[in-house]
Amino acid sequence: MELKKYNDLRKKIIQNDFEGNYKELDRWLYLFSFIGNVGSIFFAYFLVFPGLFKAISVNFASGIWATLLSVLFTIIFLTIFEIIKRYLVGSFSFNFVANRKKLKMSLLSWTIVSFSIISLSFYLSIIGSRNLASTKTHDNTIAKTENVITMDSISALFETKKIVYFNDNENLRKSNDDLRKKLSETPLYFISVRKQYQESIDKNVENINQNQNEINLIDKQLTDRLTELKGELKETKTNNEESDIENITLFIIISVFCEIIIFAGIYFREYFEYNLFVLNQNKFEKIYTKKDRYHSNSFTEKVN
Repeated sequence: MELKKYNDLRKKIIQNDFEGNYKELDRWLYLFSFIGNVGSIFFAYFLVFPGLFKAISVNFASGIWATLLSVLFTIIFLTIFEIIKRYLVGSFSFNFVANRKKLKMSLLSWTIVSFSIISLSFYLSIIGSRNLASTKTHDNTIAKTENVITMDSISALFETKKIVYFNDNENLRKSNDDLRKKLSETPLYFISVRKQYQESIDKNVENINQNQNEINLIDKQLTDRLTELKGELKETKTNNEESDIENITLFIIISVFCEIIIFAGIYFREYFEYNLFVLNQNKFEKIYTKKDRYHSNSFTEKVN
């Protein structure tokens, strides 16, 4: 081990007092609490903005002006809300620490107000984060649209396949109509001619049936394919639902962490500064007492 490393360890282990141990933690936690406020505003935005935008669009303005006003009022409202929340949490934390972590009756109403604001902030952040993370409706709409387009395209393709058989059957039926007419007009003693007509009619009927079987087969293939596409759409919706739950859970965790870091940063600042004052009170109080006496004597001399 080098001497420099030993000196660093010695300062860390032996020389550090309360201020040295927790100064950096206090600084970083307090800084992160502001980042938490930004995160809280960000998540709550996706709950407050849609409601304001709808109200402004209906009652005051529309288009780009409605959007700008909604954004402006949303940010102003949420910023004021976060400032008030910081003040209330700071006041509660100070009173809680100063009263040795005991909630006296005089602090009960203050505590209720503080935690009501914090609870409301949790609600705004959590619901806003849910709205932000939820993409199920959008994804399902896209999936449904693509599915409908695919189904229409496949249906048109299968209809094209059937047209050949429909047209052939139509021609065969017309041919049979002509053959039956000729058959009815042919005298009974033309047995061979009548037999030829009848054989042609029977052959056409057989071809018609074969064509119909092909049409039925195409219809079955189409039905199977459409059923498969419906199943794929259902599976996609299920996957979107599961993905939505995962995203919502993640964003809720982040929003809750933002609220916790806000409270932790503000509370620890009050805890750190109060204990720092108590630990150094005996050391510096005599100096302030002398200053107060000096200023008091100076004031008395001037008056006299």
